[in-house]
Order: sequence, then structure tokens, then C-alpha cells
Amino acid sequence: MNSYEKFGLKEVINASGKMTILGVSKVSENVLAAQHFGG
Repeated sequence: MNSYEKFGLKEVINASGKMTILGVSKVSENVLAAQHFGG
């Protein structure tokens, strides 16, 4: 029994790159710095 079966989870494929509705998006350090500056 694998973890997916053990916890009743669906196995999915993230084909969207770094952004996904399943979690958070990963941004580069430059983008993070710009967000801090803009905030």
C-alpha cells in the first residue's frame, strides 16, 4: 500500500510549471524583492 492509497489521496500531475492550485507558487528572489519594495 502506497501513501496515496493509505490516506485516500488522488494522484495528480502538475503540468502548469511552478504555479498550481494544489499548493503555492514559487517565485524568484527578484520577484520577492519587487513585492517587498512595492508593499
